Amino acid sequence: MIARTFLAPGQRYTDVTADPWRLEHQLTIVHIDAQSDDEPSVIYRSFNGDEEIASARQFEAAILSGLIVPVVGAGAVAAC
Repeated sequence: MIARTFLAPGQRYTDVTADPWRLEHQLTIVHIDAQSDDEPSVIYRSFNGDEEIASARQFEAAILSGLIVPVVGAGAVAAC
């Protein structure tokens, strides 16, 4: 069974205290690595432009706890 996540490439997130319209404050999901029974990993472009890898569960936990929030459109923050 392949592990599931609500994350998808192209989604953008920002720190809850940052200006969402500023690109240098956004995280962008680049790729989801979901190997068969393993926990999925998320590859994302960080605030400084570097690509980083994290557990999808940890990334989701940051979203669900409100540490980072989705960015929609030209930089508005979505209400979760």
